Amino acid sequence: MTTSPPVPQKPSFGERLSLAFVAFARALMRLLLLLIIGLLIGGFAYSAYPWLEAQVITPLRENSRRLDDLATREATRSAASTQNAAAWQKQIATLEAARTADANALATLQAQLEAIQVAVQTQQESDQTALSATMGRLEALEADLAAWEAATRQITPTLQANTAWLQNISATLQAPDVVSETLRSEIQLLKAMQLLIRSQILLGQSNLGLAAQDIQAARQIILAQRAIAPPSQWTTLDAILVRLELALQNLPAAPALAADDLEMAWQLLLQGSPPGVSLTPAPPGLAETSPTPSTTPSASPAATSLPAQSPTATATSTPASYPTP
Repeated sequence: MTTSPPVPQKPSFGERLSLAFVAFARALMRLLLLLIIGLLIGGFAYSAYPWLEAQVITPLRENSRRLDDLATREATRSAASTQNAAAWQKQIATLEAARTADANALATLQAQLEAIQVAVQTQQESDQTALSATMGRLEALEADLAAWEAATRQITPTLQANTAWLQNISATLQAPDVVSETLRSEIQLLKAMQLLIRSQILLGQSNLGLAAQDIQAARQIILAQRAIAPPSQWTTLDAILVRLELALQNLPAAPALAADDLEMAWQLLLQGSPPGVSLTPAPPGLAETSPTPSTTPSASPAATSLPAQSPTATATSTPASYPTP
């Protein structure tokens, strides 16, 4: 047999009222306690606010402001860094382009340098060849000069003997009634020829002053002979005087042209002489022929060939050839 649980009895009105009052009192006490706690907390917060503002809030605001400033400066710095990076990139690109251009220019200069080196080497080889040829010509000229000197040394005694002989003839002609006036003129022409020969030799020795003196002396002789010569000889004597004046004008600037003028004057003088003139005996050795160097630019007359130890001599004897300078 089962036993049923007991049914709880319902509280009475008074009990319920007392329970409600107790609950109300508890709620009121809790509310009062909460108000007191809130007032305490509010009073503490009010009294602690200046300290909190000075110690917490103000530092937090300052830190926030500083963070904002740092963020602004960082943004500005980042923008400047970005601009600097872009500028550096442009400069790097410009430098790369310049380096490429410099490399191309260096390659061009290297090619030009190689071409210049080849040209210089070719020019040096050409100059060396020309120098060798010049040295050969110089050696040949030295040999010719030595031959000139040897020929001059051989000619000088003959000219001295010829000059002494002509002086003897002139002294003989000073005596009255020894020879005719025509023979006297021919002897003067021979003296002029002798002076022309000696002036050519002096030109070959580069003694331009003495050569000019001999040319001037020969000119004076020709002028004196023209004054007493017949009209048929004036043309030849005038041509000889023109050549002598040209020779004097070409000294000392152009001795080679002066030598050519002397050669032509000598030839004219030789062609204008009569076929033969009787003279006193000539000293020995005047008919000797001096050696001629291997290279002769032009042939010029030397001492007039006269027979040795002969009572007569011809004024038109063939002269020996000597080189002109």
